[in-house]
Amino acid sequence: MGSFDASFKGSIFHKNFKQVIATDRHLMKIMGARMGWVDGGVEAGTVVARKTSTGFYVPYVDGQSDGIGTAVGVVLEEVDFGAATGDGASGQGTTTARVCIGGGTLYTDALVGMDAAGLVDLKARVVIDASGTSLTMF
Repeated sequence: MGSFDASFKGSIFHKNFKQVIATDRHLMKIMGARMGWVDGGVEAGTVVARKTSTGFYVPYVDGQSDGIGTAVGVVLEEVDFGAATGDGASGQGTTTARVCIGGGTLYTDALVGMDAAGLVDLKARVVIDASGTSLTMF
């Protein structure tokens, strides 16, 4: 048994904790996705697209071709490729990650790469809750 820390105030459950990007996670549709190599990794909350030429998921970039310009979900955890190198095209330097593909209520401020076109792709809407927090729901 560990010791009790009376000063702990549940900070890991607070919306400003870096890895907390969503509420009602139990309602989400989550899939495992093969992430294509990205220099420096992928931050939790990054909007992703499926690159049609490789089938791997990469950060979404509006207006790009090869599927990259169509948002399909949001990465729920930081993706670290470690010492792997490559561009992912041959499967080198890829890894798996959990991606929310629907049913999500995510903190808008925690999303990386979301824009108006991405909201349309995900059929998402942005609402403000009672505390004034902006939430993206899709």
